[in-house]
Formats: sequence, structure tokens, C-alpha cells
Amino acid sequence: MSIRGANLVIRSLARAGVERVFALSGNHIMSLFDACLDEGIEIIHVRHEAAAVHMADAVGRLTGKPAVALVTAGPGFANTLSAQYVTSMAESPLVLLSGAAPSTAPAGLGFQAMPQEQMAGHVSKASWAAQDIDRLGHDVARAFRLSQSGRPGPVYLSLPVNLLESETERNAGTLPVEDDFHPIMDLLDTQMARQCLALISSAERPLIITGPACCHSDGHELMGELTEKLGVPVVAMQSPRGINDPSLGAFAEVLSAADLLVLIGKKTDFTLKLARPPFVDSTCRIIQFAPEIGVLEQTNELLEQTGQFVLADVAGPRACLERLLQVGETSADQSDWLTEVQSAIGYRPDEWPSIDTATTSELHPVQVGRAINEFLQQEKDAIFVSDGGEFGQWMQACANTARCMINGPAGSIGGSLPMAIGAAIDSEETVLATLGDGTMGFHPAEFETAVRHNARVIAVVGNDSRWNSEHQIQLREYGEARTHSCNLSAVDYASVAASFGARGFQVNSIDELQAALHEANQTDGPSCIDVKIESVAAPIIRRA
Repeated sequence: MSIRGANLVIRSLARAGVERVFALSGNHIMSLFDACLDEGIEIIHVRHEAAAVHMADAVGRLTGKPAVALVTAGPGFANTLSAQYVTSMAESPLVLLSGAAPSTAPAGLGFQAMPQEQMAGHVSKASWAAQDIDRLGHDVARAFRLSQSGRPGPVYLSLPVNLLESETERNAGTLPVEDDFHPIMDLLDTQMARQCLALISSAERPLIITGPACCHSDGHELMGELTEKLGVPVVAMQSPRGINDPSLGAFAEVLSAADLLVLIGKKTDFTLKLARPPFVDSTCRIIQFAPEIGVLEQTNELLEQTGQFVLADVAGPRACLERLLQVGETSADQSDWLTEVQSAIGYRPDEWPSIDTATTSELHPVQVGRAINEFLQQEKDAIFVSDGGEFGQWMQACANTARCMINGPAGSIGGSLPMAIGAAIDSEETVLATLGDGTMGFHPAEFETAVRHNARVIAVVGNDSRWNSEHQIQLREYGEARTHSCNLSAVDYASVAASFGARGFQVNSIDELQAALHEANQTDGPSCIDVKIESVAAPIIRRA
């Protein structure tokens, strides 16, 4: 019996448990759209290819399993590159499939021919082009396996249109079996875990720091269990602002006081200031567990003259948490230090609760953040999605919820709305996104996608008519007299969203914001709340 290449791909997705794909149509992939009918796979048809990746990224972060984005060749594929980078830096499992020019065409001469796998190779975990119709299903299984193995991330598979539209004879080995999709586990050696715990016991001020991969799915629960079992602080870092991440309060102060760092999947990168003084003490010992030997070698090069790097092993981030939980407890009482770290992270300036701009038509971001946090606390299992920029940093500093997704170490903006929509589709939980007005310009048309798929998402837009992050750089670096070109028009984003079929709310006070949040939460489908805010710099929190 013969089977079309496109059906091999889609049937393999079904075997992986995929029920929907996030896609944007195009000539090269219409056979895949057609095959989805045969397998009952739903297509969430978006308005921009990057949005498809952001939506799949959100599902991957929430579930810990790769979701699928599907786009066409050439320009369609190229539109996904920045979103792939965001997903890669966030360490989120994802499979990106795209069409490609016929493999039979001379190099560069096919319609929309582009070196897609080479381009994706710079921003994804793995990237290749299918070569053989009989291996299409196994290519899909390999992509799923790699995306979850070691450090999670996006995997790209390029699908030449001639393979998708051709037929081949189906045999017993044509389709992958269940085990072909399973990740390869990089377990932490038990003896290495015991050595790590012994070093933690001998330290006075140990800190366990995880990278973005541990922030996904039930990672926060695992970190909480490890903190409780060991009695030492476990801190997740996933913000591009690193030690100045406002959601971590005065973390920078306790980081510089630590005498042992245990880095689980965490690189000694810019977010950790390369683990150099004065941000990390020159006598602080460092342990690192990472799934790539290259990451360990980089840390060794950074610290080889200092003697600080005392223990390392190749292991996956989640596997490390699980092994340390399994092996046992520490022998020292470090409760005072744990309390000190928790106090530093929980610290917010004393004046924040009293900030009030009731006499003006613009709210301070702290006021907005307080209202949003109060709303989230009332909603069980609410999902909070925050974009970057100055407004995003204020919201992250104010919102206290474990189910949180941010733009991640990539530092890109624009993904929050499609991420929230991806999280909200078929979800009973409240999904709330916060984004600035500059960010709102990236994907406003996805409100129409949310309307079409009845995704109940609340988007709160902090509107100061400005690219404020860059405006603040101009103020700091060059002075007020040289600020220019960062102002935006006064746009009513509630009306913009309403033009796509969403509910729109224009608010100018806390009472109006609270009422809008409540009403939006009772609305089927998406809502947009436009809040006029003061244009202020994001906080860098210190206690001194």
C-alpha cells in the first residue's frame, strides 16, 4: 500500500501525541494541511509565522513536551528566525517544520529556495533537511527526541515539497514507534550528587541556581521540594536582566555574599556577569552540571586561573534536580542563610505600596502591577505571561505567581500576546499577558486568531506612547536634551483589538482597571485593556 510523504509526516505527529499544530499556510505545505484532515490534527492558523513559533513555545514551556509549528518555505521560514532564537534561549522544547524548495532543483534555483537548515542551525538546537521519503517519519521522531534531550530547545526540520507530494510503499519500518520519540536522559551520577551535597554541607552560604529549563512545566515545584529537603536556597534565573531581574528583588546582594554556587543547567553567561567579582566573590567555589561538555569547558576557561571551579559533570537540568532530591539531605543547618536569601528576593522598596497617582490620568506601573497581582492571586492556577521592556519589568516585579512565562534570556520583545494565546487555547485557566505599547505593535492581528479559536486571554497594554527602554537609555547615557525618535503616536489599543473582534477596555484609574479585569475574565474570547501609564525606568532593586 502506498502512502504520501505528507501523510507520513502528519501520521508521525499523531503517533507523537500531537493534537494540533500552530501554522501559517503557503504553497509548499498545503499537502501537510490536507494530511491533517486524515489524522484529525487541528490547525491553529495564525497571522504571522513568528506567532506560530511563540504559541508552540508557550505550550512547550507549560507542558515540558514539544509542540509543533508549521510554516512554508523561504520568506515564511525566515520569519521564524527571531522566534526560534527566543525559544532556544528560553530552553523550551519545540519542533519546527517547514516546507522547502524541491530537492531535485539545482541549488538556489527552486521557488523560494533558501539555505534554511543552515540558517536555522544558528538559532536552534538541531537543524537538517529531509533527504529520503522513506525516512520522513523517522526524521520527525528524531526531531521530537532531540528537542527534549539534555537542554531542551527548538529543532528544525526542512521538508522539500517533492518529498511531501510523492508517494512511497508503506512497510513495517516506514513509521516510527513510540520509543523513537522518547528523549535521551542525561542522568547525574549518584556519587557526583553526593560530592555536591558534601560541598553544600561544608559551605556557609551556598546558592543553587538553575537556568530557564527548570522554570518550565513543574520545574518550580521540583525546586521548591529541593529547597525544603536540603534547607538551602534554590533560585531560578531566566531574565535577560540577570542579577538585576526585578522579580528577584535584591538577589544581587546575596549572590555576591555566597561562598558556593551550584549551577544546574545555568551557564556562566552575561546574566551571571560571567561569575566575576564583584558580582560573584573571588573566593566563591563553583559547581556546574550541564548537558553539554562545551558549557563546562567554557566555565573552566573563565575560571581556570582562580581555582574556583571545583566540580562538574554532564547531566540534564531536570535530571540533576531529581537526583539531588533522591540522594538525600545536607548535614549542616543553613536556615539563617536561607531566610536571608528569601528575604532579599522578596524585598521590594518600602515606598512602592504608597505610590499613588490618583490626581493624574496616568498610572504608575507599580499601581498596575499591584492590581494585576491581586487579580492573579484570586484566580487558581492562573498563567501570567510578561513581555520585556520597562513595563514588563515592573509587572514581573509585582506579580507573584509560579506559572509565569517571560521573554527569556534572548531579551526579545513581541512574543507575549501569541504566547498567551497559545497557552489559552482549550484552557480553562485564566491567562493574562502584560506588554508595552511598543510591543503591542508586533502581533496585534493575532487577536483575530484568538477570536477565531475562542482563546480566553486578557492582554494588559501599558501605554506611554513611547519606546521607553530606549528612551531611558538616552536619558541615562546622553541626557534629556539628546532624547529623540523614541516617541510613538497616541494609539487606542483597545479599539485596535476591538477591530479584530476582541473586547476592548480603555482605563485611566485603578478602579477602572480592576473592573475591566473582572469583566474581561467573564468574557468568552480575548480582551485587551489599554492602561495609560507614566513613562518611568524599570527598577533595579537594592536594599541599601
